[in-house]
Amino acid sequence: YKGIETVLNALDLLVHKKDKKNVRLTIVGKGENSDYPATLHKKAHDLSIDKYIEWIPGVEREQMRELYISHDILVFPSIWDEPFSITILEAMASGIPIIGTTAGGSKEILVDNVNSLVFQEDNPIQLADRIETMMDSTGLQQKIRDNALETVKNYTLDSMAKKIEKYIQQCIEKQNLN
Repeated sequence: YKGIETVLNALDLLVHKKDKKNVRLTIVGKGENSDYPATLHKKAHDLSIDKYIEWIPGVEREQMRELYISHDILVFPSIWDEPFSITILEAMASGIPIIGTTAGGSKEILVDNVNSLVFQEDNPIQLADRIETMMDSTGLQQKIRDNALETVKNYTLDSMAKKIEKYIQQCIEKQNLN
């Protein structure tokens, strides 16, 4: 449901069809299902893309910013309606351009060609095209990075507290009118 197979298929297209031999993928996490990592490793091997992938079983929260800034792009390939994603906000705050789906809570944050590039869930062809577009345009990367840094300001603790406070005040005023 995280969409990792979509990324593997997109990597296959980038490496073997688009001849992007300089692309690298880092997959972080071990999955909830103990058989899942082995399935992904086998798929990567079968696609002959395993040499382009670094597998990291897990990262401590304190190390996440360092991991984000050591990469050029974050791919967020979720295929299920997962809740609001802190990962996206962390990546934006770290200045890394995002390519992702708008499944679930992501649609509240990601705006195509403004603060991210968006692709259809479970669509490796579109994802490969989006990755290629991002790789080939430093101007687009900078635009998305700048807009993402503005977006993340809407989700700071102070900003969210003000929004909640305003909502509560509106509820109180509405109650007083009744």
